[in-house]
Amino acid sequence: MPRPHDQPHRHQVRLPRRQPAGAGRNRIIMMYLVYGLSSILTSSAAAAAVLQYTAALSQSSLADVVTMPAVDLSGANTSVSLVLGPGIPVLTEDASDDVLEPAHQEFVDDITDRTRAVLISARPRA
Repeated sequence: MPRPHDQPHRHQVRLPRRQPAGAGRNRIIMMYLVYGLSSILTSSAAAAAVLQYTAALSQSSLADVVTMPAVDLSGANTSVSLVLGPGIPVLTEDASDDVLEPAHQEFVDDITDRTRAVLISARPRA
């Protein structure tokens, strides 16, 4: 009988929960999404959503192009486009304690929906 540690390990993707409208607007923790040689400053919610989506894409051997909200070096809102998928390392790290408005909730909701779609399509069919 196979033991649990004999089975190939697959990380469980946990989807961020949707925030109610107006939630979290007083204080938003900033994070860097590290992609290649670049560090992208964004909200922690956006960074977490991209990280979870990347994991789902990798588990499903898929790729996607995502345009995400970011903050440039002068503090102005901007956007960046990324290719996400297997073999493309992405990580997050905490940024200094800053405030960013808005919370990028529309982007987070979109990426969360994409992640769910990938995970649903990757389920084995009976």
